[in-house]
Amino acid sequence: MEVPPQSPFDFRFMLNSDGSYSVNIMRRFIDAKINPQHGSPIFWDKMVPLKVRCFIWRASLSRIPVAMTLAERGVLIPNQLCQLCYNEPKSVDHLFVKCEFAKGTREWIFKWCGINTQDFSHIKEVIDFAASWGNCPKKRILFNSIVYCLLWNIWKARNDKVFKELKSSHTKVADNVISISYLWCKHRSKFGCGN
Repeated sequence: MEVPPQSPFDFRFMLNSDGSYSVNIMRRFIDAKINPQHGSPIFWDKMVPLKVRCFIWRASLSRIPVAMTLAERGVLIPNQLCQLCYNEPKSVDHLFVKCEFAKGTREWIFKWCGINTQDFSHIKEVIDFAASWGNCPKKRILFNSIVYCLLWNIWKARNDKVFKELKSSHTKVADNVISISYLWCKHRSKFGCGN
């Protein structure tokens, strides 16, 4: 096949190897320049509902409404202590990683998955651990979904305590994570989870 001569109006897209323009590649290029990603990227598989994926993305950026982030924005919060453990002020890292309630729930879920309990200090470490865990891509996707479900259910337990004054145990939250992640896997996954 003969290559046509180049005209002065010819356009070559340098980001794609074949020189053709692709919206997907351009979007990735713009996103990398505007929001450089540190660590593993956020897992956007459709097994996890969109509102949960968006919540995890916002939590990884520390952009969810907890006492410390609200105080930074000038919102006065009378009690800034974590309502799940009453030990430290509520920050994103405390709520999902350092809180005794979150640790207990995470231990149950990791034990259920057959994974040794890990010590984390930031939510990003939990997300990165799930994104890079194991060698099997299918198991990694399932584990990622379980970890996202875990973080989502810790957030829901916190909201139930703050807004409805309902107290949950970490074993009850772990049971919710197991049942909800199973439903996601069974009805939303391309792999399926058996009967």
